[in-house]
Amino acid sequence: MQLFSGRWPSVCWRCEILAGNSSLSQQPSCLSFINLLSLEYFFALELLRPVLLWLAFVELNQVGRTKFVAVLKAWLPYLLTLLAVVLWRTVIFPYQTHNYQPALLSRLAADPVSGFLGLAGTVLKDLWVVTFSAWNDIFHLPTLSELGMRNFVLWAGAVLLGFAALAFFVLKNSTARNSEKSTSFQMVLVSLAALLAGGLPFWVTDLPVGLGFPNDRFTLPFIFGVSLLIGALVHLLPGGRVVPQFLLASLVSLSIGSSSSIPLHTSAIGIFSAPCSGR
Repeated sequence: MQLFSGRWPSVCWRCEILAGNSSLSQQPSCLSFINLLSLEYFFALELLRPVLLWLAFVELNQVGRTKFVAVLKAWLPYLLTLLAVVLWRTVIFPYQTHNYQPALLSRLAADPVSGFLGLAGTVLKDLWVVTFSAWNDIFHLPTLSELGMRNFVLWAGAVLLGFAALAFFVLKNSTARNSEKSTSFQMVLVSLAALLAGGLPFWVTDLPVGLGFPNDRFTLPFIFGVSLLIGALVHLLPGGRVVPQFLLASLVSLSIGSSSSIPLHTSAIGIFSAPCSGR
């Protein structure tokens, strides 16, 4: 929402925040405070906010010092929120810090070369998992025997409806995107930075990122970077308007189907559809 208001302040209530309305500016920073207190996975992503704001403000006709001040003013409430949460985590209530030690720093201090090489290998492996391996399941299409007729119809309806909605949306907006193709290269760079920031808390504390329970929760902060990367790469594909947009709609609709098939499959084996029996 903040980025949206940065590029189109005339059509978003958040322009009052960027304009300096202190009573409103407290609201998003409070939401950020709650988020950071509840889940520390997104700590490092907050450092990307000034970069994103800088890119979002390109249409405000602000340059140099004026633009820098505008970005700093917009980021300041979030920066103060981040510092307050860091103070809480490290000094006032250091439970998380004590239980998840920064093991990476100790390894780098003991043997910088070995520590860096090990970190590089972990980073590449984890980025492959969240960017490519995580998509394998969407290509597993459930069968009628797995879901049953009713659930199979619901699954197929979710996929087709999602594809139709996404195809309509992306085709409707593709004309404007063609004139901004150069921004896709910016998106690739930002997405790579977001992927690195998303994994930083886990690489510092030696927590393995994976697709199985319970480590699959560590993939959450990578969603932003992966989404940007896929959107940018699809936009850079040749084939005019149809091929990239068709591919994007297909990926999203298959993802919808993959997500919806999990509860439907569970229902088919009787966990949710069974009568109340004290389970």
